[in-house]
Amino acid sequence: VDHLIVLDLHVKALLVPVDEHLHRRGQILVGDQVIDHFDPEGMVDPDLQRPVGEQSHMRGGIEAANLTVTDETGARLLHNISFSVAMGETLAVVGPPAGGKEYLGPTLVRLFSPSSGKLTLDGRDIGGLPEGIIGRWVGYVSQDTYFFPLSVHDNLTYGLKHEPLRGGEMDEHGQARRTWAKTETLRAGNAPFDLDAEWVDLRSLGVEDERALRAKVREVLRLVGLESDIYDLGLSQRITPETHPELTERLLQARAGLHRRIHERGLDHLVESFDPDRYNKNATLEENLLFGRPRGSTFAEGHLPEHPYFAEVLHDAHIADRVVTMGLEIARTMVELFADLPPDHPFFDQFSFISAEALPEYQAMVNRYGRRVTYDGLADDDRADLVSLALRYVEARHRLGLIDADFEAQLVLARKIFARRLPEHLEAAVEPYDPDIYIGAAAIQDNLLFGRVAYGQARAEDRIGEVMTEVLGELGLHEAVFDAGLDFNVGPGGKRLTASERQLLGLARAILKRPDILVVDAALAVLDTPTQEQILKNVLASSGSRAVIWILARPHQARLFDRVLVIDDGHVIEEGEPEALEARGGRFTALAASPH
Repeated sequence: VDHLIVLDLHVKALLVPVDEHLHRRGQILVGDQVIDHFDPEGMVDPDLQRPVGEQSHMRGGIEAANLTVTDETGARLLHNISFSVAMGETLAVVGPPAGGKEYLGPTLVRLFSPSSGKLTLDGRDIGGLPEGIIGRWVGYVSQDTYFFPLSVHDNLTYGLKHEPLRGGEMDEHGQARRTWAKTETLRAGNAPFDLDAEWVDLRSLGVEDERALRAKVREVLRLVGLESDIYDLGLSQRITPETHPELTERLLQARAGLHRRIHERGLDHLVESFDPDRYNKNATLEENLLFGRPRGSTFAEGHLPEHPYFAEVLHDAHIADRVVTMGLEIARTMVELFADLPPDHPFFDQFSFISAEALPEYQAMVNRYGRRVTYDGLADDDRADLVSLALRYVEARHRLGLIDADFEAQLVLARKIFARRLPEHLEAAVEPYDPDIYIGAAAIQDNLLFGRVAYGQARAEDRIGEVMTEVLGELGLHEAVFDAGLDFNVGPGGKRLTASERQLLGLARAILKRPDILVVDAALAVLDTPTQEQILKNVLASSGSRAVIWILARPHQARLFDRVLVIDDGHVIEEGEPEALEARGGRFTALAASPH
């Protein structure tokens, strides 16, 4: 290339010639048109984005005087809003939908800029406050909190990362690279932050190390009602004996203790353990044949039907034709069941191996073939689809009567052929089930259970889960499982979490950084009313000297606060203590009386 376009943190651009001679002389050519394009009006002043160092806590609270906010068309969103909130005070903001209250929260953290009037934090105009100060003083959470595709712990502590605190250790080469990077960063006009440094500000939480930080995290998660959810995520995590030798050894002890306790309480019928000589009716056909967990992608879900070694095993065990015929029968049954059902019918969830979108493909396949097919007589794509259906079948769950005692015996034989003849280069692709070995490719809960919870038994999962929690508690393993849950990767935007978990995690993140002012902008809307109110009470009871401003979706909850602000048509129409407002019989009384 001849030139590079370099974007800095303030979204300006430099057109830099890639020329060693110019590089040595430090000459840079600037493309004015490019800069103009990336430097529109309304950009945040770069000085407000500079590091600010450690900051003292607020003392003066927040105050708005004749605050007006308009959108890009000049329409007024808020008009002449005036109120104040002292430290340690709690304020509820209510109003009808689209009445203007939804714009107050973003304005309080400068996501919206006032067009007139004044908004001050601790007596300082918010327009001139560096972002580093606002970020420390104010914790803001809305319904649309974003999460990075990192662990629960990393997302929770993101609000504690204000600036680099301690540089990481590095060798001479690394130091030279860092010096070069800093020089180039400064030449581009950016802040020379070390991205590899330690950023989490432990001092702001009053803790000294990672262990104490995790204890503080657990305390906050308990406050917002997420502790049990993170514990459950921990049970779904995978750890290996190589990375956690002591913990996996103790979990093996817990496995033995769990099965002992299950037997003592007469709950054996609720769990079907893995036995190398028996077919497990509560596991998939695929799991029965592998009799272990796949490692890597070789035998991962969806890859097995097309693998040549698997096809070889099906033929050698004389079950290849029966497996594809079984898949065809499943397809036929699904078409008969689902043909006239809407796409959102619960049957599609009950039979997890089919989706509404895939139904026409299976309809066409059923029409192409009769009642019985041969493995080698199928087109490759059809064969893979039918084998995939069969592999996901669970006899105890789907109850189509497709696996009788004779077929079970054939499948157990195929399982043994698969394991006995497995080529050396494929041995690492499967981690076999062994009652004396911790299976790194399986989740913690699967390792403890070493089997499958029986389908069709009332509260089977809950009852076994209670015993599991009890055994882990007796062995002192709760904290280890909880820590594993903190390491759970939430996925892009937090998509691996439920909507309620995302909202609660956003609230926990805002609380964890110990802000002087907590602004909650209708952030718990997806939760039911009793859960909302319990969390609300927890947060208010623990607020201490912190000011809390909560924009409420359910106005009656404002009775829990010191004061209420009622906003309609962008104006404050009522303000005062909830009891006094209700006694007055005005707008708040009508809003609070509504069940919603």
